[in-house]
Formats: sequence, structure tokens, C-alpha cells
Amino acid sequence: LHGKFVVTYLGTVGHAHGLGSMLEIAHNLQTPHPDISLLVVGTGAEEKAILKTASDQGLKNISILGQKPRSELPDILAASDIGLALLRPSEVFKTAVPTKIYEYMATGLPVLTNVAGETTRIITESKAGIAIPAGDASALTSQIIELQRDSSQLESMSTAGTAYAR
Repeated sequence: LHGKFVVTYLGTVGHAHGLGSMLEIAHNLQTPHPDISLLVVGTGAEEKAILKTASDQGLKNISILGQKPRSELPDILAASDIGLALLRPSEVFKTAVPTKIYEYMATGLPVLTNVAGETTRIITESKAGIAIPAGDASALTSQIIELQRDSSQLESMSTAGTAYAR
């Protein structure tokens, strides 16, 4: 991933997380933006299906590392440019707050999320990232491209997220 703009999802790869949208994002970015890579670190019920789909579609810009020891996570986050917090669209998740957003913010990683409700409120209030409507992989793709092009916005979100986490 050296020299790439890295967008990382850290956590459970389960049914509730809607990581199929990462496959759509990878497909959208692969040809026009080969300098952007997606990284999935974690394991769960959907891991094998996502690996198979990525392989079947020939997606070279998404890496699925499986579960890693917690001791390796700081290096993985330091090598990343954006942290993703994703959940499928659901009324139930409006009160959920993925703890990964706090890990991202504490390490200065800007957050891109599609989790409505409380998570969107925290990300908006902290100015640590951007919230996109759930289920909109095209908007996530566009936002990744925009953030890659705007290093000052990334830096601002990084500083704000770290301050908020502290």
C-alpha cells in the first residue's frame, strides 16, 4: 500500500456492517483512481463472501487482512488516510455508535461514515469527518475522491478528531 491513499475499515465483517458497499466503492475506483486502496482489517460472517466477490470481480484495490493482533492496529491506522465506519441502513442503528470512530479520532484519522443518528451527530459535532446517507456507495466513493484531493480538509478533520477524542 506504499504510495497509495488508503481507506481503512477496522472491525467486525458481519451482516450488519454492509461491507458489500466497499466492494462497490472498490469497483468504482479501480480504473479511474488506481492510487486509492481499500483495506479491511477484521473477521466475521461476511469475510469469505467479500473475499470471494472481490476475487471474482478482479478487484485489485481492496485488501482483506482478516483479524490482526491489537498491537498491530496503531501501525495499520498510521498507514491509513481515512477510517470507515459502516452499518447497513436501519432504524435500530440510529442509536448505535461504532467504537471504531473513537479509535480513528484518537489516532488522528478522519472518519467517513454512513451511520445515521448518534454517530452522524458525533462526527458532525466534532468536525472529525463526514457523514454520508446510509446505503449510498456512490456518495462514499465521491467523498473519498474529494478527500484525497483536499489534504487541508483531511488535516483539519484529523486535528479536530484528535482534540474531540481527548
